[in-house]
Amino acid sequence: MTISTENIFRILIVDDETLVCWSLSKALSEKGYVVSTAQTAQDALRLMKKTEFNLVIVDLKLPDLNGIDLLREVKKECPRCKVFMISAFGTPQVREEALKEGALRFIDKPFDIEDVRESVRFALFS
Repeated sequence: MTISTENIFRILIVDDETLVCWSLSKALSEKGYVVSTAQTAQDALRLMKKTEFNLVIVDLKLPDLNGIDLLREVKKECPRCKVFMISAFGTPQVREEALKEGALRFIDKPFDIEDVRESVRFALFS
C-alpha cells in the first residue's frame, strides 16, 4: 500500500550503520513515506528541531549517545512522535526499559523488511 499525498508521514531513522539507514530509507520511501536519516544522536536532534517527524526509528548503540537516552530526548522534544528501537543487542532488560520509556516497538537486527514496513504502517495509521 502506497500512501496518498494527503497523508504525508515523516520518518527519521537514526543508526550509525550506513547500510541500515539506506535499506530502511529505501524500503519506506518506496511506500511513499518521507524519510530522513542520521548517524548520530546529535544529528537526529538537530533534524528534529527543523522537521516534525511522525515516527523515529532509533538504534540502541550510537557513537555519541545511548539509544535509550535518545529515546527519552525524542519523547521530550516530540511527545506525540512514535518511536521504534532497533538493535542486535536487545536483552530482555533493554527491551523492557525501551518500552517503559515510550518505545512502541523493539525490532531485532537482522530484521525482516516487510515486518518493519507493516509495523510502520500499523503505527502511523492506527
